[in-house]
Amino acid sequence: MSAPEYAIGVDIGGTKIAFALVDRGGRALDTHQLATNAANGPDAVIEAAAEGVRLLAGRALGTVAGVGVGVPGFVDFERGIVRNAVNLGWVEIPLGARLAAAAGLPTRVQNDVNALLDGELRFGAARGCQAVALAAIGTGVGGAFAFEGKVVSGAVGSAGEIGHTPIMPSRRLCRCGLRGCVEAYLSGVGLVSGVAEHRAEYPNSLLAQGEPAAREIVAAADAGDDLALAVMADALEAWQTVVAVYAMLLNPEQIVISGGLGRALAPRLLEAGRQALEERALPFARGLTFALAEVQSPAVGAAAAAFA
Repeated sequence: MSAPEYAIGVDIGGTKIAFALVDRGGRALDTHQLATNAANGPDAVIEAAAEGVRLLAGRALGTVAGVGVGVPGFVDFERGIVRNAVNLGWVEIPLGARLAAAAGLPTRVQNDVNALLDGELRFGAARGCQAVALAAIGTGVGGAFAFEGKVVSGAVGSAGEIGHTPIMPSRRLCRCGLRGCVEAYLSGVGLVSGVAEHRAEYPNSLLAQGEPAAREIVAAADAGDDLALAVMADALEAWQTVVAVYAMLLNPEQIVISGGLGRALAPRLLEAGRQALEERALPFARGLTFALAEVQSPAVGAAAAAFA
């Protein structure tokens, strides 16, 4: 009997690097975490990533097929080059080749949200699907798209990206500098911005007296707070626009909802999404379904690329 085969997933974030030793069923058998320390420069981050990979590879009880890496920003998937990662301060970093040399394993690099969708296709909610869109809703909003069962990167690695698409008519200023971006409404940052925008209209709301976090805004909406409900209405309007755009432009069979805020808002998103299909999409696009992400760790999602 041959030894089991594994992959190592690496999720490089702004503050931490998460690692997972993953089997072909998507089970994380071992994990590790290190500080990113992006201020020390790409050489230090790559060496830290290699250190974590070598550690988990040494613990594997079988063959390690390779390494899959998810990075926030624009990534040339075919060449393994990080074109621009603002949170890391990276421009034109050949991460794939450098990490492969340092860790001694074949390495595939992709955008972190693309990695999430790759994981859902191989291990999670999108198994068996051919055309799938994913919305990762958390502090910000990320998007990805797959066709014929494979993640589509696009010219600069941003295919399916929806967070900084300026499609909202009220034109709220986004932290990217554009106005009307989805992320300015449907995200942790967007909910906080919504409280600031609507505070004067609801002076009796408890939220109006401070600087609430996104989780507090969600809880207040669940409790019926008027200010929170106004903010939530903006967020759901943005979500319905996302659903309509994805449905008509990409024509997926499924939209996967991912991210911490996505899970917290799941009942609202599912209801609003179905309503959007009825009211904003032509009949041919109304057959798509919604699913909650099943792959909990971005590092597990990243590992999927190493099994391709």
